[in-house]
Amino acid sequence: MKVRVTVNGTTAWMEGQSIEYILEQCGYPVESVILLKDGSVVPEDDVSDNDAIELLPVASGG
Repeated sequence: MKVRVTVNGTTAWMEGQSIEYILEQCGYPVESVILLKDGSVVPEDDVSDNDAIELLPVASGG
């Protein structure tokens, strides 16, 4: 699978066997980000080869 990943305004093509693997290569576990495809939130299994996704890190605090 090859996808175009944007994080904090920086875009790169990433390649891996799964979206989980690609996210780990970016330094994010799946449960710590929200995936956007075409501006909509999508589950990780809705990402296909050659998609463009944006990663929004989940922040918590008080």
